[in-house]
Amino acid sequence: FKKLVNFLSNHFILDGRNDFSECVKEFVLNFHSSMQDDFNTQGAISSVFKIINKFNSTDDISQDSYEFMRKEIIKSLRILGFNIEEDNDKAVTELAKNRLEMKLKKNYNEADLIRKRLLEMGVEVKDGQKPSWKRK
Repeated sequence: FKKLVNFLSNHFILDGRNDFSECVKEFVLNFHSSMQDDFNTQGAISSVFKIINKFNSTDDISQDSYEFMRKEIIKSLRILGFNIEEDNDKAVTELAKNRLEMKLKKNYNEADLIRKRLLEMGVEVKDGQKPSWKRK
């Protein structure tokens, strides 16, 4: 999830010439095939990570191809019920709530792991009477 949030949080500025649109079209096909295969969300999400990995390992991608890919990833995630651009804060809030629940259950190891994950996402958690979080 962190990899996906990081990818969508960063808006890349590219000046390459490589047309990546065929890879994006293949991603869209794979995503929809997975969804039509008895709502295979695991396969659908896997296709999202595959296109991101391919993007990360390919040089010289054009800005238009990147924008097309980004748009298609967001559309695909919306089909799954995610809205990363708008729900990012909701996801952080849910993690912070889970951390608080772990603390209340005295599962401190799990609470510390969640805090560490939030810190890696650039989120600082504040404990107290009214627990809160903020971006660093």
